[in-house]
Amino acid sequence: MPTQPSTTESLQQITAGLNSLSRTERFLRWLLPEPYRRERRMLGVLRELAERDRTQRHDLDRLAGRAASAESEAAGMRNTLRAAYESIEQLQATLPRQRDALLQELGRHLQITEALQEDIAALRQEQLRGTEATNAVEGRFEKRIEAIRQQCAVLAEQLGAAAQAGAGDLAAQLEAIARRLQPLEDLAITTSAGTPGLGSFAARVLAVEAALAPLHQALASATTERLGAADEIGGHAAAALEQFYLAFENRYRGSLVEISDRQKVYLPRLAGLSLPDGALRSSLRIVDLGCGRGEWLEVLHTAGFTGAVGVDSSSEMIRLCRNHRLPVEQADALGFLRAQPGASCAAVTAMHLVEHLAFPVLLALLAEARRVLVPDGLLILETPNCENVLVSARTFRLDPTHRFPLPPLLLSFSAEFSGFSTVEILPLHPNAAEQQVASDSELARRFNAYFYGPQDYALLAHNA
Repeated sequence: MPTQPSTTESLQQITAGLNSLSRTERFLRWLLPEPYRRERRMLGVLRELAERDRTQRHDLDRLAGRAASAESEAAGMRNTLRAAYESIEQLQATLPRQRDALLQELGRHLQITEALQEDIAALRQEQLRGTEATNAVEGRFEKRIEAIRQQCAVLAEQLGAAAQAGAGDLAAQLEAIARRLQPLEDLAITTSAGTPGLGSFAARVLAVEAALAPLHQALASATTERLGAADEIGGHAAAALEQFYLAFENRYRGSLVEISDRQKVYLPRLAGLSLPDGALRSSLRIVDLGCGRGEWLEVLHTAGFTGAVGVDSSSEMIRLCRNHRLPVEQADALGFLRAQPGASCAAVTAMHLVEHLAFPVLLALLAEARRVLVPDGLLILETPNCENVLVSARTFRLDPTHRFPLPPLLLSFSAEFSGFSTVEILPLHPNAAEQQVASDSELARRFNAYFYGPQDYALLAHNA
């Protein structure tokens, strides 16, 4: 029975076989060199194709990832546009209610005006009736006086005839005179019963005027009461609007600390203003128009610009600033500037005021600001940036006292037209990065610029 080879023997046999195979391969390579080289080339081509396949697979995977990212970005943009459409729809639904409320308020004022006009018409009618009554009385008395004159003339003729007649005819003449006097006495009695008398026509006129005087006083009192009521309604409406606007700013404008931090961006601009030799910051007079709650005024005083004064037409804002020990004056912005002497201010500022003004008032304010500024004085106007679509379509419309948005090109041209030089537009307060579309594509960059770019901007201009 044959014996099995050991492990060592098996390994030796395998090694011998491999050595024999290697010799065979070397022999074949020597014997057939061309097929062997062709095989090597084919192997190289196969390896190159395999490497290309791996590269293409990697590129496809990367393109698939970018496609998924683009799809995610598109979904985010669709959601943002949907939110914008919803905001516009909500705004369209809110505007009719605000319009109806304004129309109701206007209707109430029109009713008061119509009532006043009716009172004035009634007064004129009473005056007309009084004039007609006076003319009627005058005509009646003139007729009576004329009748008396005629009776007196007849009496005089009869007395003359009686004096020339004989005694026998005297009794008959006297009886005739008595008959003539009786209608005169009846006329006198009739007139004296309801009137002061035939000889006091002026007294009758005075009596008519005296009767009209209480009516005039009553109508004047009613008119005064209605005007007072209208003024009271207007006063209550104005006070209510001021209270509403203060509460509105407290909710949507931002906290005092937040707004103060934002406005510190202007301090380096003010620090660059030229000061007379030996003068301090406190000597610079700065006027803040529409100072509101006083955030910017507080920043100025903290920075050493203690010559700054605030101006606002709202008694609620003035009260709030005075509670914070800030120097303020209650006045209309344009009226305040017109009352200031020329070249008396180093800077004039207005934070979110110009969008509340009619355009002719804005041009007048720019002209007055240039007049009161010293040479090279600084004008700072901050306003919402309507080039941001969300600001123009949503947040700007949120404030019911806004008139119309001011594009940067329009405001800068208006300042240049008014005589200011070195006009600069400073973009401010873009949305946070997490609110923007996270992508480096051109579409995302444009979308972020239009929808999430600077929400405000400032016009900085120097007096030429």
